[in-house]
Amino acid sequence: MTKRKTLGRGMVTRPSFSRKDRFAVRHLLQGKDPFGQEVACFEEELARTLNVPWVETVVNATMAYFLILKGLGIGPGDRVIVPAYTFVSAANIPAFLGAEPLFADIIPSVPCLDPKDMEKKWDSSVKAVLYVSSFGHAEGLEEVLSFCRGKNVPLIHDAAASFGSEISQKPLAALGDYAFTSFHFKKVLSAFEGGALWGKGNPLVFRSLKNHGKKKDFEEPGLNLRLSDLHAALGRSQLKSLPRRLKRRDILAQAYFRELSGIDDIILPVFPQKIKPAWHQMIILTSRKTALAEFLARSGITSTEPAQYIPGLPFFKENGLSCPRAMAYHQKALSLPFYEEMTVKEIRNIGDSIRSFFS
Repeated sequence: MTKRKTLGRGMVTRPSFSRKDRFAVRHLLQGKDPFGQEVACFEEELARTLNVPWVETVVNATMAYFLILKGLGIGPGDRVIVPAYTFVSAANIPAFLGAEPLFADIIPSVPCLDPKDMEKKWDSSVKAVLYVSSFGHAEGLEEVLSFCRGKNVPLIHDAAASFGSEISQKPLAALGDYAFTSFHFKKVLSAFEGGALWGKGNPLVFRSLKNHGKKKDFEEPGLNLRLSDLHAALGRSQLKSLPRRLKRRDILAQAYFRELSGIDDIILPVFPQKIKPAWHQMIILTSRKTALAEFLARSGITSTEPAQYIPGLPFFKENGLSCPRAMAYHQKALSLPFYEEMTVKEIRNIGDSIRSFFS
C-alpha cells in the first residue's frame, strides 16, 4: 500500500513521539521514582511555561472544565454562555451539573465567541462564560474578558485546541480567569490523554475535588480525577520538545498555504499579526465541503469535521437559525491531514488533488 493511500488512515492529526519520549516512559516503568513525582514536576513545568501561579493536572480536559464549574458552584438555575460551534463538552458539562448552556453565535468566518451576540443574550442567570480559542484563533477574547469583569462573572478559557499558540509573544492559554487544556492523543502536546487547569485564587478546591475530597483529611465528597505519572512523564518530554515541534508545524502550514492559496472556493485561516498559532489543525472553508471530502476519500486522503454545531445535536436541539454564523461555519469547515511527520511532498499531493477537484 502506498503512502498516498494511507494518508491520515482515518485521522487528520496524530501525535509525534520521539526517541526521548519513549525513553521517558521506559524510565518510569523501571519503578524507581516516587509515586506522584512526575505529576508534580509536570505541573511545575507547565506553570512556568504559561507564567501562571499554579497548574492542576487531571485525567482529561473535559474533567478540567467540570472541576472549574463545580468549584465555582455552578448548578441548577444557573446559565453558562458557550459558543454554538465547538466541541460538545462545552455544553455537556453545564448540562451535567444541572445548569443550562446558553448558546451564543461566533464571529463571522472565525470559530470564536462573538462579544456582541454574547451581550445580547446575557441575563442575570449567567454565572460564567466559556471562551474557546479554537485552533489558535482569539478574536474577541479581550472584549469578552473585559465584559465579564464588568459583570463580575468569571471567564473560562478553553485552550484545548490552542495550547502552544501565542498572543503578543505571550502564551495565549494563560488568558482568562480560569483556563484549561488537553493532552489528548491528537493534540499539539500529547500525553496520549490528560488535561490541566489553572487560574486565579487558591487551587486547593480543585486539588481536593480531584483527589477524593482530601485536604488534610477526606473532608468532603470528591472524585479520583488525578493524572497518572505515566501520562505526566510523556507530557514532560513533549513539553521539552514543543518549541522545535511548533516550528515544524509552521513549516507544514506554510506548505498548505502555498498549495491552496488562489483557489476561489477555499478560505484559508487568517490570524492577526499579534497571534502566532500552534497549528493544531489545518482547517479550510469551502461551500463544496461534502463533495470535496468525498472526492479526497476516493484518493485515500482523510478529512473530517473540526468540531460540532452544538444546537443542532439531538440533546440540545434548537432552531438552526439561532446562531446562523456558527451554522454557516459548520457547513463549510473541513479539517485536512496535519501532523508533524507529514512531508511537504504529501501536502503537495493533497494540494494537487484539491486543485483537480475544483478544476
